[in-house]
Amino acid sequence: VTTDGIDLAGTLHFGRDVSFYNALSYNRSVYADDYSNGKALVPTSGKKIPGSPEWMNKFVASATFGEIETQLIGDYVGKRYATYTNDLAVKSYFMLNLGVNVKIPMAQNNFIKNARVRLNITNLNQIKGDSVAVVGAASGTYNTFPIAPRQYFVTFGADF
Repeated sequence: VTTDGIDLAGTLHFGRDVSFYNALSYNRSVYADDYSNGKALVPTSGKKIPGSPEWMNKFVASATFGEIETQLIGDYVGKRYATYTNDLAVKSYFMLNLGVNVKIPMAQNNFIKNARVRLNITNLNQIKGDSVAVVGAASGTYNTFPIAPRQYFVTFGADF
């Protein structure tokens, strides 16, 4: 296998309360040779490694408004081949997630300190597709796990 790639990441700050983080990854992994399955030669030479996208991107846009912290998170996962011979592929996808964290005011000298509630919403844009491709054959078939539908999570936290 020959692998070439690069990862770039950086954060821009717009004052104290707003930031934008972005990470971009390029990965090109290719088989150097064919292989024998015991009966025949499987033509994998020059084929891309299955299950590994060439392009991925993640961003996190963060903003703070007083006691409220927000994050909008975007994930792009490029097309992934699902077999060793690259005859089948899983489509790319772009998913958004949202997080909001609110500090709950508490009286000083209270038993509970630093109380907060967090709301997370996954798959905000309700995309459908395949999150994981399970590669198990040289060609003709593969299995996947679907992208989970939109979900809501509420978390309460505090220090004692």
